[in-house]
Amino acid sequence: NTNHSSSKTTPAQIAFRYGHIECLECLRRYGADTSFLPSPWPTIPSAGVNLFDDYYHQLFVAVLIQDVETVHSIINRLADFGESGMRRVLENGDAHGRTPLAYASWLGFQDVVELLISQQ
Repeated sequence: NTNHSSSKTTPAQIAFRYGHIECLECLRRYGADTSFLPSPWPTIPSAGVNLFDDYYHQLFVAVLIQDVETVHSIINRLADFGESGMRRVLENGDAHGRTPLAYASWLGFQDVVELLISQQ
């Protein structure tokens, strides 16, 4: 059952708490109660077939779980591709047109917001 566990914490809440965003998406597809999530919940871009898509996917997940260290690491790796490469990853939105910075702001992750702004 996607909505119950022995601790009264749902599997979706556990996945969200520990940053397992892809698991959370899977649980949601199978009917898990995700009413505790901000609405509308972002559509996380799939990992792609090129390096930029992979960095974009990793950055989105890191932002959503407020993993500042990983966001910083991805930004450092993007610096190798120059300003246009970094801008391509930082400024692309998801299916709703929202960027990683928009989600960090929306979720109130000030440390992530400051880091992303410093790169623009």
